[in-house]
Amino acid sequence: MFEIYQNGNKYSCHYKHGKAHGKGVYSWNNGEIYDGEWQKGLKHGHGLWQGTNGDSYVGEWYHSKANGFGVH
Repeated sequence: MFEIYQNGNKYSCHYKHGKAHGKGVYSWNNGEIYDGEWQKGLKHGHGLWQGTNGDSYVGEWYHSKANGFGVH
């Protein structure tokens, strides 16, 4: 499923009980991107986040926070 929100954010993924769940890509209207796993609407599992200033993090996520092994 692909969805564009009123604020310009975009999301392409699966939903479960109305929340992001499984592999998906979310892009914010400011240029940030997260490509990875979701659980109950939160970044959870393995994923890549890219910021607008060139920062990035690839690794594990737990409840939308970088956690465990990863590279910043």
